[in-house]
Amino acid sequence: MKYFLLLLTIAIGYVYYERSRPWNDDDLALLVTEKTEDLCVMPELLTQYDITTKQCEAVFEARVGGCLEEAERSYPGETFKSKAEILTAFNQSLSCIVMQMSSANTSQN
Repeated sequence: MKYFLLLLTIAIGYVYYERSRPWNDDDLALLVTEKTEDLCVMPELLTQYDITTKQCEAVFEARVGGCLEEAERSYPGETFKSKAEILTAFNQSLSCIVMQMSSANTSQN
C-alpha cells in the first residue's frame, strides 16, 4: 500500500515536474491541497486505515498546515532549488498526512 501511494504521488508530481517557472511554497501548498479528493476516495487507503471519506478529509484539512510547514523547514528559502526538490517536498507532505490517518479512526471512537 505504501508503495502504491508513493507511486501515485510520484506520478502526480511528475506532471507538475515539467513546469518551467520556479517553484515556491505556495506552489507546494496548492499541489498538496489539490490531492485531498484524490486520496480520500482511494478504497485501499480508506480500508487500510478503516476510515470514511469524511474522516479522511477532516484529517487532511487538520494536518495539511503542519505537514506543509515540516516540508518547508526541510527546504528553506523563497523557491525550491530544483523541480526534484518540490517533488520530494510534495511526497513528504502527503506521506505526513497519510501517516495521520490511523489516528482518525481512534479519535472518532
